[in-house]
Amino acid sequence: MKKLLSTLLAAFCALPLLAQSNIVFTDENGTEIADGTIVTANKPVTDDFGEMLIPSGIYVKNQSAEDAGVRINYTVKTLDNGTMQICFPMSCVSKSTTGSFNTDNGLMSANEKRDLQTEWLPQAYGNCTVTYQIEMMKQTSVFPPKYESQGMGATITVNYIYADPAAINGVTDNKHAAASAYYDAAGARQAQPRHGLNIVRKADGKVVKQWIH
Repeated sequence: MKKLLSTLLAAFCALPLLAQSNIVFTDENGTEIADGTIVTANKPVTDDFGEMLIPSGIYVKNQSAEDAGVRINYTVKTLDNGTMQICFPMSCVSKSTTGSFNTDNGLMSANEKRDLQTEWLPQAYGNCTVTYQIEMMKQTSVFPPKYESQGMGATITVNYIYADPAAINGVTDNKHAAASAYYDAAGARQAQPRHGLNIVRKADGKVVKQWIH
């Protein structure tokens, strides 16, 4: 029995435990995001270089009163197109394939909140799903910089979505969208719909056929 308990204890100690962490994920306002949370990011923005991206809006905060080492382990689960990027703690890395990766190690100052700076740069409509996990690190050498793992922290998942706004709004919106132009069956533009077949271009860009008796 003693041997069995010793074996179980050794196996338990070898597992990657969720450590008590002073480093947490937060939103822009500093509100902590609970372990296991699934976040939806679906608001595209244009950066200073004119490139469209969808930011996560996630931050990392050191809640302790002293400097703390950290790195982020992340798994790109789905990537329909484009690239996923993360700039944390300092270096920026882009990924164009699925897989598991980690950032460099780095130090965060006491009570510091730092933008995770991770986003999806889509090239077409689709989805990108990424799971992020905090890993606490202890700096053991300044030069050359060396770190040791102190345990795993919270995990969150971000579902990035880039979709056609018309598709998001649904069929009802398309149906009731205002008409911007009318054409007859031969393609000639008309001032207003007439009896018979009309080709109607909606204000949202959709083209539909309309029959008037």
